[in-house]
Amino acid sequence: MAASVSSMFDATQNTWTRLFASMGKRYIESELVLFRHAVESGCGHSQPAMGSFYCPIDRKAYVDLGVYGELRERFGRTGDLVQAYVLAHEIGHHVQTLLSLKQRDGQLGAEQPAATERLSTRFELQADCLAGVSWYPRTTRSALGRDDIGKAVRAAVVIGVHESPEALTHGSPAQRVNSFRLGFESGQVSSCTRTTVRLDDEALSERARREAARRRVTLTSLIEQGLRLVLREPLKRDDRSRVALPECRAGGGTLPGVDLDDSAALLDRMGGRN
Repeated sequence: MAASVSSMFDATQNTWTRLFASMGKRYIESELVLFRHAVESGCGHSQPAMGSFYCPIDRKAYVDLGVYGELRERFGRTGDLVQAYVLAHEIGHHVQTLLSLKQRDGQLGAEQPAATERLSTRFELQADCLAGVSWYPRTTRSALGRDDIGKAVRAAVVIGVHESPEALTHGSPAQRVNSFRLGFESGQVSSCTRTTVRLDDEALSERARREAARRRVTLTSLIEQGLRLVLREPLKRDDRSRVALPECRAGGGTLPGVDLDDSAALLDRMGGRN
């Protein structure tokens, strides 16, 4: 069993080495620590209910072998998928450490303590997404269906591989399945780091799409412009609305006394203001 877990761990890290290289970055490997029920780590002494975990202080992944026998007995082939998923999730936390993703969220949590629990859930779901990314290049996609992914993630939650029943900061089973699928189906780290804005008001959403089309900008750009106005921040040059200058088809050339490099003077003259 230990050899199987170590093999999975190495395969996942080899995948991340290639993914980091494709981003022009260097992947620094984590270290695998196998234990049963409890272990001492750089983050302190683990409780038996904790299961497998990652410690960002010593950058090691701690995997509890005590539950893996039960996985195979209860879930058969799905149990092997759960093992791979758990390892991928913990290494996902290592990737977050290397990319300083938790540090960015931690700054917001320090400023808004009430958001700490929400940020913790988002951080766990992001690790699920990164786990999916690591499966993308090394899995025969036709052999691993959406149902298999759902069964593996839900089995991990049910058996308590990741968390004790008291700790519900990892997100719901449905959220975790969706996060893993997002990474697995895109194969892109960026799909796990972007911020998604949901407009629950359908009428407002439709108006926003129409306005973005009218301005010939993306919906994201339009939302950013609105946020900058609310936050009283200057618009970036690329975000400013384009001005359509009126055309003069009467001929006759340039009017005397107009500096072509002075846009304000041009606008005044073409608008009929002297």
